[in-house]
Amino acid sequence: MNVFRTSHPAGRTGVVIALALVASISPAVAVVVDNFPLKVEVSTSSDPKVVGYELPRLDNGYYNTSNEYGAVAILEPGAPNVLRSIELPYFSDFAAADSLTVRLYQNNGSVTVQGHNSPGTLLDELTVNIATTGGGAVTTYTANYAFNALNVLPLPSDNPNEFTVTVQFAGVGGANHAGWLISSSDVTTGSHHNLFWEKVGGDWTAKTFAVPEPNSAIIAGALLGAVAIARRYLRARS
Repeated sequence: MNVFRTSHPAGRTGVVIALALVASISPAVAVVVDNFPLKVEVSTSSDPKVVGYELPRLDNGYYNTSNEYGAVAILEPGAPNVLRSIELPYFSDFAAADSLTVRLYQNNGSVTVQGHNSPGTLLDELTVNIATTGGGAVTTYTANYAFNALNVLPLPSDNPNEFTVTVQFAGVGGANHAGWLISSSDVTTGSHHNLFWEKVGGDWTAKTFAVPEPNSAIIAGALLGAVAIARRYLRARS
């Protein structure tokens, strides 16, 4: 399991006991999920910028893996499709400095899950250094795009207007832990898919942070309760 539930990103006290499962999903599966916090600003000129997509932080751990993985962002209907900035928070606790690569893709890949295409055409790629943190820290990665001919990134003009933002942490493993924070918040601007994409063995795989279905939890609780009642009854009879 690559999901780390930790008090570091959230700044919480106490022990977090809830765990999520990371699972590959098929077109027939519908699940309740967490996802990755992300803010995307867009514009049609140098100013003003507007928020085209946002899923706020509501920290619920981080996804620790050396694989490339990322979230789908669907811009608010009518939002400009020229990227001005992206922001994403991540947790890192590295024994030695390494790097983070952020990539943006058009969703026109060959894998289709629940009617959604995997990442395909690479739109941009940026790499930044991650310093040794000595105990773990949350950092907000920010990329700014100027509105000019030398540094402007038109986003896909499909309907819906969507793309995928991925991260890949170099050096994860052993004493090095890092990952995009996981958020339990819902999208406040734009929309997204209840899945994320991870490149496993060179192929894109759709995954989700699944939680137990309510009916399953109720049944399990009822069974445990019945067992407890039966045990008390037998003790009383003996």
